[in-house]
Amino acid sequence: APSTISTSPRCHRGCDFGGLMFASPSIVGPLGAVVLLTNLWFSRLLLKEPLSGVDLLSTALTLGGTVVCVVFAVHRDRLFDGAASVFALYRRAAFLAYASAIVAGLALARALVSSLNHRRRLRGP
Repeated sequence: APSTISTSPRCHRGCDFGGLMFASPSIVGPLGAVVLLTNLWFSRLLLKEPLSGVDLLSTALTLGGTVVCVVFAVHRDRLFDGAASVFALYRRAAFLAYASAIVAGLALARALVSSLNHRRRLRGP
């Protein structure tokens, strides 16, 4: 089926780029998650796809994360002298703690999924 201009990835990227002229990336970036939320709800309304509890939980987590990012982010633009000054940010303790938490969370999620799949195989169809 042909896609409309409002749902095309090209239009979405263009709108994000245009939004960067009026707001800082800390606002425009997280609001890109709204596209996922609208896709979920339009699939329910237009295509009559059923929503599971996991769909609703993941939607709530996405929405909550988006709100947290927009509310608590620093909303000012910052200019950097070059790549070295940007890469220096990756060596800061706050970023290293953040990256470690993300990796640990992903590892925990992977272990949980693996455990659930193992239980499902043992239980059978």
